[in-house]
Amino acid sequence: QLAAGSHTVAFAYRCDEPWGGGRGTLLVDGTVVAEGMFRRFTPMRWSITGAGYTCGYDGGSAVTPRYQGPFEYEGTLHKVIVETEPEAGPANYQAAAEAALREQ
Repeated sequence: QLAAGSHTVAFAYRCDEPWGGGRGTLLVDGTVVAEGMFRRFTPMRWSITGAGYTCGYDGGSAVTPRYQGPFEYEGTLHKVIVETEPEAGPANYQAAAEAALREQ
């Protein structure tokens, strides 16, 4: 839980293997507060679940019955920045997407 007042919250994801896993890092005011590995990562362009970018709420694509969205943020977001790096994906996206679907 964050203390009252202004904060900078950032999340960074480093892909270790295209279409595979990577490391996520959560920072608050420039300090790492959590890190973890993602075993698999589904790029947004291939998501068929209705998931996508949201800011200030979660639309409710629950991963467990214990989670009940939408958990709307009740504060004020003054600025949101999304930065991406150039994509280094596979040369054949169709084949990569089909292979990823076979593995699910």
